Amino acid sequence: MEALLFAGWRLLDEHLRMLATAGAAILTIYVAIYDLAPRLDTWEPPNARSGWLLLALAAAFYINRLLKDRLGEDLSFVDEIALAFTPVIATGFLLAAAWVALPFFSTAVAWVITAIALVEASRMLDDDVLRYCGHGAALFAVARLLIENMTHADTWHNVSLRLVIVSVSCAMLYLASRRHSPASAPGAAADSDRTDAGALFEWLIRLGGFSTVYTGAATLLVALLLWDEVSTAAVGLAWGLFGLALLETAEALREKPLLVQGYVLLLASFVRIFIADLNSTSRVGPFAAPVMTVTLLAAIYYRRSIQRARFTARAGHISLVRHSVAGRIAAF
Repeated sequence: MEALLFAGWRLLDEHLRMLATAGAAILTIYVAIYDLAPRLDTWEPPNARSGWLLLALAAAFYINRLLKDRLGEDLSFVDEIALAFTPVIATGFLLAAAWVALPFFSTAVAWVITAIALVEASRMLDDDVLRYCGHGAALFAVARLLIENMTHADTWHNVSLRLVIVSVSCAMLYLASRRHSPASAPGAAADSDRTDAGALFEWLIRLGGFSTVYTGAATLLVALLLWDEVSTAAVGLAWGLFGLALLETAEALREKPLLVQGYVLLLASFVRIFIADLNSTSRVGPFAAPVMTVTLLAAIYYRRSIQRARFTARAGHISLVRHSVAGRIAAF
């Protein structure tokens, strides 16, 4: 396949390139049916040999994408269609390589790393298709974290693998979101992700672009992780502390999506008080667990309201609302 494609490029022979395209399509279908489909039915242990094979296929398809600029005016309609799909197929092979070769819990982390690497490569190559392949890989990584990693509580040397894997993945998603944020200077244009997304998803631009998607996914994963890993009586407190951390980070980085997510977590912690915390019979030494969690949450609400009251009059109005909320919590 690669020999035919290379010969068709050097000899400017469209028919040879069409044969290479047909061979690539047949190869892709064969690998999907005979190598990958059986793993969907029955679990199989990691297979490094198959992983390397899929990685080589992914590399070959990514390299094929580079021919688009080299063919120039000799680029035919079939070439355009084929070269547009090659990075999509290559990304599928790359994700499949991690799925086949790596241990069960490590796959999601590899997919997150793949997504970040593809988006960064798309910036250097100015390739929109590669960019959206990276975003698609991130979507698959988040889906796997939610469906697989979050539902298994395996440990390694008494360390929760779910805690480690999800935490590392979320940290990378938060860091990657910074690469999709608009420039901080007033009136500055947003980066290419934001521009491309605006042409297709105007609603996404109004919400903050892909930066909001990445941080929102990471925040959701962390909130669910706290739900699973923290004791029942302390979930509301953990959400409150995490929400406060997001608010502090949002103010330091001037990130509105993080600000909204922080407030949502504070609201969730307040709602959880009435659903679970006040009914808890757990104790921390001589103190009832609800007394400690509710008191600490009240302190968090007071701290936040006092901080916001220092900046704007609007925040002062919100402060009065939160003071009353905190007062009700303290009364309970």
